Amino acid sequence: MLAEEQLQVIDALTPSLTDASQDVRREALHCMVGFGLDGLGRIIDALDDANSSSACKCDAVHAIGYAFSEGKVDKSGIVKVAIKALENCLAKEDLCSAAVDALGEIGPQAVGAKSKLLALMDGKKGQNRICVKIGAALLKISPIN
Repeated sequence: MLAEEQLQVIDALTPSLTDASQDVRREALHCMVGFGLDGLGRIIDALDDANSSSACKCDAVHAIGYAFSEGKVDKSGIVKVAIKALENCLAKEDLCSAAVDALGEIGPQAVGAKSKLLALMDGKKGQNRICVKIGAALLKISPIN
């Protein structure tokens, strides 16, 4: 596919990222991940979209984690933008758990988020489910020597 054609498809799919149907959103996110950096940029933009529902944003966070776990994007290019977007999601109760998972999928390049994850864990003591998720993400980000 030519670069111009790819951008044409991405532009056409972008509104689908905030579709009311979860099936439509997930298929659009899957396609966007397949388009690499350009698609991932649009997924990250969906997190900042005031019109996006919580469910849309949660699906977008999962897609970001998937993109990095599957090696669908060049980690050196957009990883800082993705990490910053995910760090912002840590403060949102409905996105926190998915953001923790996604940061873990980025792995060692997300080491800058380690202090935020540790602070989050400290604030969530007694909430075992999220603490376990944070612990697993920290192991992926900063493995034991």
